[in-house]
Amino acid sequence: MTITRTVDSIYNPNQLTRDELIDRFVVRGKKFEQLYRHIHEAKMEVPEEYLLIIGQRGMGKTTLLLRLAYEVERDPKLNNWLIPIVFKEEQYGIRKLFNLWEETAHLLADKDAHFEGLFDEMDALYTNQHEEEHYEKQVFNLLIEKLQTHQKKIILFIDNLQDLLKKLSKQEGQRLRKILITCPELRIIAASPVSIDALQDYKHPLFEHFKTFHLKGLGEEETVTLIRKLGESYKPDEVDDLIKNQRARIETIRRITGGVIRTNVLLFEIFVDDRKGDVFRDLERLLDRVTPLYKDRTDDLPKNQQVIIDAIALAWDATTTKEIKQRTRLESKVISAQLAQLAKNDWIEIIPTNTKNHLYRLKERFYNIWYLMRNGRKRDAQRVLWLVQFLEDWLDENGTKARIEKMIKCFQLGEYDEKGAFYMTEALIRTSHIYPEDEDELLKAAKSFLQKKKSALAKQLSKSDVEILRETFQKIIKGSNEEEIQSQFSKIRKFNDFSAIIVGAGIITDVLDKETREDYINILKNRLLRVERTVNNKYEMHGTLVTLIAIEEYDFLYDFFNSDFANEHNLKGKYAVYWYALAHCFRSVMQNEYLKMGLELEKTVKELIESINIIKGLPIKKIPHQTVEDSDK
Repeated sequence: MTITRTVDSIYNPNQLTRDELIDRFVVRGKKFEQLYRHIHEAKMEVPEEYLLIIGQRGMGKTTLLLRLAYEVERDPKLNNWLIPIVFKEEQYGIRKLFNLWEETAHLLADKDAHFEGLFDEMDALYTNQHEEEHYEKQVFNLLIEKLQTHQKKIILFIDNLQDLLKKLSKQEGQRLRKILITCPELRIIAASPVSIDALQDYKHPLFEHFKTFHLKGLGEEETVTLIRKLGESYKPDEVDDLIKNQRARIETIRRITGGVIRTNVLLFEIFVDDRKGDVFRDLERLLDRVTPLYKDRTDDLPKNQQVIIDAIALAWDATTTKEIKQRTRLESKVISAQLAQLAKNDWIEIIPTNTKNHLYRLKERFYNIWYLMRNGRKRDAQRVLWLVQFLEDWLDENGTKARIEKMIKCFQLGEYDEKGAFYMTEALIRTSHIYPEDEDELLKAAKSFLQKKKSALAKQLSKSDVEILRETFQKIIKGSNEEEIQSQFSKIRKFNDFSAIIVGAGIITDVLDKETREDYINILKNRLLRVERTVNNKYEMHGTLVTLIAIEEYDFLYDFFNSDFANEHNLKGKYAVYWYALAHCFRSVMQNEYLKMGLELEKTVKELIESINIIKGLPIKKIPHQTVEDSDK
């Protein structure tokens, strides 16, 4: 059986049929066998041990509970006397212990015709609210009586046990404990996304009454197995190649998701997205479903823990106490105490380092995605930080370019999901693999597409670095003040990526008339000669030097670098990369100077020259490091 649509069921696996779920159950096999052994070997002649599965959301707890229940139904040694009762993940209708038995009656009737009408018999016993304790005992006794009459026993599979226990009073907790240790007709196998403090408190009636099993993130081989199964639904050849020849990419998925099954599936769908961005609509749907739950959990935290969670979530990558302090303004001792509590309650994980300064990261990666998407500002890169990191690790330059070309084609045809267009565009422009001209083209295509769709997201799209540089150069020409210009420069995303800055130099040959162009060149030269700018402003120096090299102002630059002013401030040493790039371009005069370049500068100078060649319209060539012997030849 093949998978027709994976993301539909990653949050709600009980929508699948029994056969579909069993077919898709390809990981957690060892844990399943371990747990099922406890069920299969128990004859329930006496009260049996109660089991609790603990694992963060998305780890497969719900699926595992369903798989266990379905196996009981299929097992000929059990299904003639043992009935599995599976409760929904959210049991909003259960507020008291008697509600648990009432819901059991409803579900039992769906499983076995012998129990039809059981709830009506229970309902008839209810008299008034003041007699609820007596009513609970009556309906429970009725349930057990019916089970004994028909020689049946039941296992209650309860998800989110922590929520149920919170609703029970102390008296009800004591009553439940008495039932569990005396009644052989029923057994509970439960799941929880967090360790339940109540069960660790010796004062609680259910203290240490559950045997716990922890679900950890998938290992490398389990992730490969999952990806192989997901690949059955589409692109089987591509997935087969991924498994055979690109295992490092699978490890990328596993690492960024922390091995969480749900997030693994989500990122896999983004990678093989054949539905033109539809997966982002699915993502929004999933985020909507978990919002009430996540919001309530976050709101329940003390205020100091809330601001710490905010700081850690917006960082995405593991962060330090010092960085948390900078973001929250809390004292270090307060942060340390709250981090310990958050770790105890499974909110965060602590990553030890070789110093006393450990790293901290949210344990549930899907919660982190939810937090970024829901709490990042509209124009804030943090909204797609998780996707940026994934694409950064997954795609190389060729893969990035291919994906951009595919997206632009879809935009032009009007065949892409609106939110998918926004999220993927915003993520791709922030990766290091994208060329500035591709970034500019992608943003223009995305904006045009969203405007045609009359989507409000069109106004939320970022500006490309090329557009920001265009505006910056115009401000320089108009004589804007230093503060305005610096503000413009600060908006550029890739100050450390030569190509992103240098494209701005090409703008002057495309959009400025001859007179304005000459004025602009003179402005650049004059700014370069101002001591305070040249010595202290590396950003402005970078843009100025590469622009002048690209437009072949070689004589001016040669004289500038050899001036008394340059020698006084050691500008050849301080800006050696630009000096040697000039030497390569001005070979007729500076051939021997280029040969002096140290090997440690070779890669950086090559990147700069390649970028300049893009601007000048020349083919991008690999520039070999020349030696004296090569020059003589």
